[in-house]
Amino acid sequence: MAWNLLAGLAGLTMTSCRSTGGSGGDAGTPPSVDLTVKPWFPPVVRQQGNSCAQQAGLYYLLTAERNRQRGVSSRTSPASRLSPYQSYAMLADNQAAGTHVEDGWQLAEAMGVPLESEVPRGGSALMHGFDKYVRAASRKPGRWQYWPMRAAGDLPAVRKLLASGHPLACDFQIRGAKLVKLPDGRSTLVKEWGTTGLGHTMVYAGYDESVGWD
Repeated sequence: MAWNLLAGLAGLTMTSCRSTGGSGGDAGTPPSVDLTVKPWFPPVVRQQGNSCAQQAGLYYLLTAERNRQRGVSSRTSPASRLSPYQSYAMLADNQAAGTHVEDGWQLAEAMGVPLESEVPRGGSALMHGFDKYVRAASRKPGRWQYWPMRAAGDLPAVRKLLASGHPLACDFQIRGAKLVKLPDGRSTLVKEWGTTGLGHTMVYAGYDESVGWD
């Protein structure tokens, strides 16, 4: 069975956004959304190596869409989540190499995706066992879409997707990024992404109109 990635990939390239907290948000969307509290959203984990793109596209987005459509929790066991590491091993020559989200989806469309219980860790070795490949072939993305972002006016489409329960994967350049601490002293806000250097893929699973900066 294939699952559609309705909120596949948003290539956000904005370098600035709203400068102060707001209220109300766009018409038809709530002022805040947090998809991480949904049972179908997988637990937040630390990536292995530079597997961020495959973590975002397969472990987070495809797991979330798959289990959301099936009405299944992603938190019961590793057998309820998809593994990013078979894809990462095939696309990257070592754990220090990076990949792209769509490359993982193209591979998943052709070969399918194994479960986390079958490939729990990253490494250079590929998955062993013909039966695992047969089972993986039954789990494929149906389609995906891009939402290129260039200005604040492009944000309403992303807000609507998040409010509808679809997380997004976003690729940003990290050199020159500006981070600021929130008043609680524990949380960090990305005030501005970089404009050069390597990219880093992150998952956006919500928004909060009350958060901003002066």
